[in-house]
Amino acid sequence: MHRLEEKVAIVTGAARGIGKAVAVLFAEEGARVVIADIDPMGKEVAQDITERGGIAFFVPSDVSKVDAVKKLVRETMSKYGKIDVLVNNAGISGGIANGLEIEDEAWRNIIDINLTGLHLCTKYTGLEMIKNGGGSIVNMSSVLGIVGCPISSPYSATKGGVRTYSKAMAVAMAPHRVRVNSLHPGYIDTELVAQVLKDLGDPEARKNAEALHPLGRFGKPEEVAYAALFLASDESSFVTGSELVVDGGFTAQ
Repeated sequence: MHRLEEKVAIVTGAARGIGKAVAVLFAEEGARVVIADIDPMGKEVAQDITERGGIAFFVPSDVSKVDAVKKLVRETMSKYGKIDVLVNNAGISGGIANGLEIEDEAWRNIIDINLTGLHLCTKYTGLEMIKNGGGSIVNMSSVLGIVGCPISSPYSATKGGVRTYSKAMAVAMAPHRVRVNSLHPGYIDTELVAQVLKDLGDPEARKNAEALHPLGRFGKPEEVAYAALFLASDESSFVTGSELVVDGGFTAQ
């Protein structure tokens, strides 16, 4: 317990799924957590954390908009005076589409949220971390940022971008003691994954997807949250530019 004592952590996309699990765990570990999400359910997550004795507040945020990201950083700094940790979790699946089928507007949308939004949050929180003498940025990628997926090539493109962007920023920010790492979950039991499987229209979709993982099941949001906790904490003080894979063996095959 208290592995993030006195640290201030922003978690984007924290209203549901992996982001929510990360926010709850970070608060349990002593962090003051800023819940950032376009989904108003983020307010309930913050309230739940507070009722359990943690410290959290909600900032409605569309990470694809620079003014919204600046507001998020400004409100965090006004309330807590520093930013120690950023978990860039906000993202969308983009639905079932390959590069030949996706509409141009849908392509721009997934790029804006999954990649540009992550960059904006990294840039503006990173500038504050540098002033504060260091920090840790955890960028949520995916196993599909390591291997391709023919029915989700736009998503793979963004998550592959997250992977290499994280490496580039790790080198750029290392002199300022800001660490940047990417986290690569396999299929996790979340509403987002459930919707993708539903869109496939195949009653065997979940069974087939589980079979892609040698451990024979989907991961739990909490299992990804513990990996994020390691990267956010001082326990990973010599880890930067790395990719932590939490995929039940998906990419080992």
